[in-house]
Amino acid sequence: MNWSAIAAVFLALAVILGAFGAHGLKDRLDAYSCLLYTSIRGVLEANGIASVLSRSPYATLGVEVRVAREDLERSQSLIAEALAAGPEAAAEAEAESEEGQ
Repeated sequence: MNWSAIAAVFLALAVILGAFGAHGLKDRLDAYSCLLYTSIRGVLEANGIASVLSRSPYATLGVEVRVAREDLERSQSLIAEALAAGPEAAAEAEAESEEGQ
């Protein structure tokens, strides 16, 4: 069995579902929520973690970002690091990535 092919199929499925979730819920989210989700998803995907946006079963939460259980701790750590570094670090990382192209 080719595990790489299976992993690629599941990763593609996660990306497709994530895109569907982002576009499907875009009209239901305010601008801040869209920006926040896009930022979180960017951090996770840059580190190889697929994420999906879904409606929360709790009305007060609105939407939630879901990741695979085995990626949960790493995801929480990456998001905490990104929040601690702030927007300046994000702008700096983006500039560095554009220089390398």
